[in-house]
Order: sequence, then structure tokens, then C-alpha cells
Amino acid sequence: SHNMGVIRELCSRAILLDAGRVSRDGLASESVSAYLQAGGITSQAKWRRAGEGTKGATITEVTLTSGQGLEMTEFVMGDAVCVNMEVDFVHPVPHPQFGILIHSVDGTAILDLRTRHSGPDIQLASGRVCISMQVGELNLYPGEYYLSAWVTDSSSIDLDVIEYCIKFTVLPRLGAFGDMRLNMKFGKYYVPSQWKSQSGDANNKT
Repeated sequence: SHNMGVIRELCSRAILLDAGRVSRDGLASESVSAYLQAGGITSQAKWRRAGEGTKGATITEVTLTSGQGLEMTEFVMGDAVCVNMEVDFVHPVPHPQFGILIHSVDGTAILDLRTRHSGPDIQLASGRVCISMQVGELNLYPGEYYLSAWVTDSSSIDLDVIEYCIKFTVLPRLGAFGDMRLNMKFGKYYVPSQWKSQSGDANNKT
């Protein structure tokens, strides 16, 4: 499984494999922590690949920026966030799919953002392809998060996956919601809503 949050919650024991060999066999929480620590996570805004991928494409670089294009790993809740990805295709791939996953620090997947949902559709990817994704208002609750990147072919078969490559922080914003913090029991993402109340008297509405 790639869902570390589910492993922590449902499993009492977990085995961690490294190159096909057992590197840890013990409590699920300890194995998950070891997995995340060994994942090559950077606290910098730019991650670069050391080596090549194993299939038809290689993600060579992932960069996290502000909406204005400044490389950064700290954002205020509600800021615009952009992720840029560079991918080298070993051979032409028709209609590849690109995606970004955002996880909480325990590995629980929170946001799944992919080109299949909102484009673009690249007819035939060949050589180096640069693609960017922007969220105009990232309303993750304040806390620390990991970012993963992936690319698949048109049948959703993995070509390359980079897990937990960048760690970033969402800070509280000033105003009425400045006390919000990430708490997995009570939600992970803020969505504005409007509420109305109505008493027994149909004429008494708020």
C-alpha cells in the first residue's frame, strides 16, 4: 500500500522492504516512519532526480512555487500554489496522464490532482515535457504536508512515481479562521459554506 495513514490506522504490524529485502519488521507506526524518512524527502522547494526511472518516462524535477512563480515551501492558508514537473520520455507516449498527490505527515492522501480531471491532453509526449499545475486557493488546514508526483500512460499504468519528494508547510491566515489547525479527526480541507436557520415560525428566518 502507498497509503501510510491507512497502514497506521488499520495495521498493528508492518514489514518494510528495501530492494526486495526485509529492512524492518515491527510496529506499523515505526515502519511507516522509517519508510517516510528513507524516501528522499527534501525541505527545499525543488526536487531533482538522482538517476533514471525504470520505465518509459522519468520525472527529473519537481518544483513548488507561489502563484507568482517564487520557489517556496511555506504558504499561508488560501494562497495560490503551483507545482512544476519535468518529465523525460524514453519513447513517444500517446495521451500521458500527470498527477500530484498531497499527503498529511502520517502519509494519508488528502488531495489527488491530475490532468485527467482538468487537462491538458497531450496527444503525443516525446523527449522532455514540462507541465505545471496551479491551485488558485489552497485551503489545506495549517500544518505540514508531503507532495508526490506521478506520470502514467493513457491506460493509467505507472511510468514513474516520486513519493513524498517535497515537504511543505501551510501557515494560519489572519482573520476569523486564524485558529484553524490540521486535525485528522475533524477534517483536512476548508471549503466555504453558507448556513441558514429556520425556527418553527416560517416567518422567523436567519
